[in-house]
Amino acid sequence: MHHDPYRHVQSQDRYLLLWQEKGRTRQKDVGPDVASIGLEDTERVRVGRSYPHRRHYEGIYPVIHTRQAVWYESMLELQCLMQLEHDGDLAGISTQPMCFVGPNRFRHYPDFFYRRESDHVGVIVDVRARERMDEPTRARYGLTEALCRSIGWEYEVMHGLTDWAALNLEWLSAFRHPRFALPAPAMELLMSQLAHPIPFVEAAKLIDSLTPEICKAGLYNLMWRREVVTISDGPFSEDMLITTARAAS
Repeated sequence: MHHDPYRHVQSQDRYLLLWQEKGRTRQKDVGPDVASIGLEDTERVRVGRSYPHRRHYEGIYPVIHTRQAVWYESMLELQCLMQLEHDGDLAGISTQPMCFVGPNRFRHYPDFFYRRESDHVGVIVDVRARERMDEPTRARYGLTEALCRSIGWEYEVMHGLTDWAALNLEWLSAFRHPRFALPAPAMELLMSQLAHPIPFVEAAKLIDSLTPEICKAGLYNLMWRREVVTISDGPFSEDMLITTARAAS
């Protein structure tokens, strides 16, 4: 697998979409006919560049809800994968899923494709730090967005989070597995008490006053699932006020 596997493909009069299916390259003209292609569960078409003193770290991120192991090329991509999973609307997601090729040597490999669970709409995602958004990048992303609209997909550019928000998200992701979920009786008791904001540590004591440290994992799991939210910005702390998502909306 090459970092630019479709470098030899050219198109002077139309835009093409290329992807992998059962180990073979498939190709179609960009348009509504490609909207239903299952890119949320496709093979990735390329790998990252490898060079001495590389500053990026790649790896595999397990998406719990979709039961997928998704490759990422950088820590920023990892953070964005966490964001997308935390948003809670994933029917499936893939990385480096396809390539757009078109006139004037246009060739672009988006970072992610996911399909929303709520309405089954496909979404193409590019990941780029804000400080790296130069004019050529904006032009490439603008054309990619137009191509997505012509298909019936949506398009977004993710830039990552601020320092404290990134740390909060990373912390919550450690408790995303269902094994941290609270038992149903404890869940019912807690949610009835969180109709109004209370400190995080007090909520943990409500679940079990003898083992509040263990109960904190269950609270973080609820926060990962967005059933419980904090009502203030800033780094997590034991004194932060939390409430149900319904009460906060």
